[in-house]
Amino acid sequence: MVSEFIEGPTLKRHVRERGPICGNASHRLTVGTATAPTATRPSDLVHRDLMPDNVIPGCDGPRVIDFGRSGP
Repeated sequence: MVSEFIEGPTLKRHVRERGPICGNASHRLTVGTATAPTATRPSDLVHRDLMPDNVIPGCDGPRVIDFGRSGP
């Protein structure tokens, strides 16, 4: 499996260094993060460890990283 390289700090680091994400940015982050696992379901990818270390906020929306396959 190949994925694109996403440059930037993780959500955990972003919040630690810059503080909480508020307002519209918070809404975009929440919706983008929540829909990422659903969008990958047809390809049999699952995320078994969704946490701030596996989300990278970006100017075009968050990216969820560290997916794995669900079956053999």
